[in-house]
Amino acid sequence: MTATPLDSPVLTDDLLVRCHERAARYDREHAFFTEDLEELRGAGYLLLPLPTAFGGRGLTLAEVAHEQRRLAYFAPPTAHALTSHLSWVGVASELWHGGDRSLAWVLEEAAAGHVFAVGYAESGNDILALASATRADRVD
Repeated sequence: MTATPLDSPVLTDDLLVRCHERAARYDREHAFFTEDLEELRGAGYLLLPLPTAFGGRGLTLAEVAHEQRRLAYFAPPTAHALTSHLSWVGVASELWHGGDRSLAWVLEEAAAGHVFAVGYAESGNDILALASATRADRVD
């Protein structure tokens, strides 16, 4: 059985409050969210979508989104900064669950503690993703 946010929360109230208390300083000082990242990493937050076979929590997209919304309520910049990581690990997890092992290396690296990010180098690169109308249907 997969652990859900309600079974044993990764984001405790105390952790959320600490992230909230640091958010204004990070914003004011244009500082990297070092303390938040380390606390969230230690709590297992970066492993939420990672399959249990890789040592993660194996949460679904809906469950990860629920936790991400909780974090965003208390510390929006921290949640925003971790969106890329959760997205890439989530995509790799979905592929892995579907039998596609092409991004298993992402899962292995995430399990080893690496953090993934993505950035746009040029204006307009985001349009393809944002305007995507692609539909994927499973076939034999």
